[in-house]
Amino acid sequence: IVRLLDRLSKAGEILTEVGIETGKGVKVPDVSWCSDEYSAAHVGDEYSLTSAPEICVEVLSDSNSDAEVDEKRFLYFALGASEVWMCDMLGEMKFYLTPTTLAPQSKMFPGFPTKV
Repeated sequence: IVRLLDRLSKAGEILTEVGIETGKGVKVPDVSWCSDEYSAAHVGDEYSLTSAPEICVEVLSDSNSDAEVDEKRFLYFALGASEVWMCDMLGEMKFYLTPTTLAPQSKMFPGFPTKV
């Protein structure tokens, strides 16, 4: 996912496992992408971010419950994420544009594959 985002991104920054402070504790998406503007405003935050990067990606495993995944998705959007992506154990991607709205592809990176 990091490599694909890197190929498709002309600007911005890709982050891996950066903490985001939420009302339910610190959550850590596996991968995030943020714009140069977001990066300038938040890079250097000492321990964790206080708002979500524009894209937050969760790579799911057997240990993830549906409730946990749903909660993270809602929290990321509440803190400003524009998209939340989920990658299941078969590599199938889901692109959320709101906490409950799935899209067939990413709006920000329409060339990102639906299977990785």
